[in-house]
Amino acid sequence: ADTPNLRNKLENLLLSMVESEKGDAWSVNYFAERVNLIKYQMVEEYDGQKKALQFIEQNLQYSTFRKMAIENAMKKKDYDLVIKLTLEGIKAGQD
Repeated sequence: ADTPNLRNKLENLLLSMVESEKGDAWSVNYFAERVNLIKYQMVEEYDGQKKALQFIEQNLQYSTFRKMAIENAMKKKDYDLVIKLTLEGIKAGQD
C-alpha cells in the first residue's frame, strides 16, 4: 500500500471535516481537538517522537495537548515550563 498517499488523503479528509463543522464555538473547537488528536497519533506513528513533540507544541490551544506538554515538561523536571504552560492555560481558559 502507498502509505504516504493514504496518509495524505486522510489528513485532507480530516482538514475538510474540521472546516465544514458547524455549530457553536465550543463544539467546533472540541471537534477540531479530536481531529488533531488523530493527526497527532499519525505523526507519532510515522514521523517519530521528535515530530510528535513539535505537533504538541503547535497545538497548545487545545487543553489535551497542553496537558501532554505539561506532562512532558514534568518528566524532564522543567518546572519553569510547567508553570508557564499552566499559567497560559489558565489565562486561555478565561478568554
